[in-house]
Amino acid sequence: MSLSVVSRVENGLTVLFDKGIDKIKTKASVRTNDAGRVCVEAPKTQVTWLTVGVRLILGVGLVSNLCMGVLIYTNWKSTQEVSDKTNALLDLNAGLNAELRESISQLQAKYLKIPDMLTVDPAGAVKKQIQAAFTLDGEEILEGRPNYGKYFKRRQRRDISKGKFVVQVKDGQLIVSKGLTDDRGQFTDNVSMMYIQTLDPQGDMDKIKTIIRTEEASADSEDALKKKIAELNARLADEGLAAEEARTKILYHVDQIRAQEDDLGAFRAARQKTMMLIAGITIALNLIVLYIMTSFHVERPLKKLTQTIEQINAGESVSIPYQKRKDKIGVLAGVLQSFQGALQNLRAADERKQREQAVIQELILTMTQMIEDLQTKSQAMKTASFDLYELAGKTNDQSDTATTAIGRTEQNTDSVAHAAGSLQNSVQNIHAQVETQNDLVTDINKVTRRSMDNIQDLNTASQEIEEIIKIVKNIAGQTKLLALNARIEASRAGDAGKGFAVVANEVRDLSLQTEAANQEIEAKISAIQSACSQMIESTQGVESLVGTLSEAGTRIFDSVKDQRDLSDMIARNAEATSDDVHDLSERVTTVKDAARETRRLSEDVRTHSSDMEAALGDLLAGAQEKLGQIGDNTSLTIC
Repeated sequence: MSLSVVSRVENGLTVLFDKGIDKIKTKASVRTNDAGRVCVEAPKTQVTWLTVGVRLILGVGLVSNLCMGVLIYTNWKSTQEVSDKTNALLDLNAGLNAELRESISQLQAKYLKIPDMLTVDPAGAVKKQIQAAFTLDGEEILEGRPNYGKYFKRRQRRDISKGKFVVQVKDGQLIVSKGLTDDRGQFTDNVSMMYIQTLDPQGDMDKIKTIIRTEEASADSEDALKKKIAELNARLADEGLAAEEARTKILYHVDQIRAQEDDLGAFRAARQKTMMLIAGITIALNLIVLYIMTSFHVERPLKKLTQTIEQINAGESVSIPYQKRKDKIGVLAGVLQSFQGALQNLRAADERKQREQAVIQELILTMTQMIEDLQTKSQAMKTASFDLYELAGKTNDQSDTATTAIGRTEQNTDSVAHAAGSLQNSVQNIHAQVETQNDLVTDINKVTRRSMDNIQDLNTASQEIEEIIKIVKNIAGQTKLLALNARIEASRAGDAGKGFAVVANEVRDLSLQTEAANQEIEAKISAIQSACSQMIESTQGVESLVGTLSEAGTRIFDSVKDQRDLSDMIARNAEATSDDVHDLSERVTTVKDAARETRRLSEDVRTHSSDMEAALGDLLAGAQEKLGQIGDNTSLTIC
């Protein structure tokens, strides 16, 4: 039953909460002015910087920048190609210039060598004939007079300085020496020495001198000069052919340079035409984009909104387009949506107020029923604590009776120990007292178990009350939320909602009182649960002691039986019985103390139960009074 009641209350509060949130979230507010006219106030829509004008500028600017980018890229590409062609032309000119410079340098070098070509030098011919006729052991060049002066005599050194050959035999080896001269015939102070293998140094020396004289004589003859001139003419003919080939190559390069210059001029003219074409396309695209964006972003939305306004004037419920736009079109669409929503809210206001009144009435009945259930549970817990108190008293009385019986048993046992003559009678009395004691222990055990059951019932009842308190807490929270929604609605209603503001304040006071009562009840429930835990522990101790007492009674009964059957064991059994009875007396005393503590704790439980019952009674009276006021005020203000 408690779960179903809570479910109904939560459903009712949820409906009120949703209605309050819907009113808070309403996009348009409706109010009545002093003249009695209904006014619709549209919320202010935050317009972003991306307006229609900005969009047009961005669109046109984007297309312009795109076309300018294409134009810049085309210009850059053209410049790059012109640069490549210019560089190729410059490279061709540079190659031609380098080739001309190299040809001129070669011609100059060859021109300077013409005198050398007309000069007849017999040294080369002599050297060739010597190498052909003899085998050389080696050849070296001595640089400086200190190096070569020791090998020659004064006359020989003079011939060496004039560039002549000197043939000598030294240490059995034939040596041919010659002074080296530069291009102007000046001695360089260097001497070339050839070492020749020979078996007849003197004869070979004569042969070499003959070769030298023959070549020197031939160099001074007219035939040698003619031969040089013939060689020079052949050389000049070859150089003339090479010069003709160079001229042809230069003319070819010149033709290439002229062709590339013409190609470069035509390319520049074509690129200028391309630039002008791209500029014209850019202007045309800007005009087209401006027309398209104006048509789609301004003209078409305005036509659509005009048709929507005509449908709203005709009483139709339509979907307002362009509400998500953040420009002036979106603002206009938001105003139309707010106006349409305000008209719909006016029609639904009466129906919503009637539903809210029904929900509040159902909430009043549900809360009253739940508080009455709490009071019933509190009374049941009070009755259980009173029963527990009575059971604790009975346990204490039974403990006193057991203590008296144990005292008598102890006296009888002492009599048995001191009076062996009256052993049979004492044994019979002890047997009877032991039976009585066992009966009492059995009764104590039963009472203890009943106490345990009652304590468990009390603990269960306190847990159920704790669950109900949680439900009441939830109701108090929902009541606070209801009060908040009511205050918001009252503030929105203005002067017409003053009565509803009184209801909101009363609901808030009720929720605060309910929360304070819940905290007080929760503290008392905690104290009751703590007392129950202590009582359970005490009762368990009593039950353990009763078990021990029962075992001791059994042992006493067996001892008495043995005394009756075995008269020769009287003294020893009497002593053992005395010890057991003394121990039993101590345990009964412990049971008595535990019963007294149980009684005290049950008195605390009964006190807390009475306080909780009184608090629930006050809560019920206050809640009924407040809820009654809420019902009266609601019936007066919600129309």
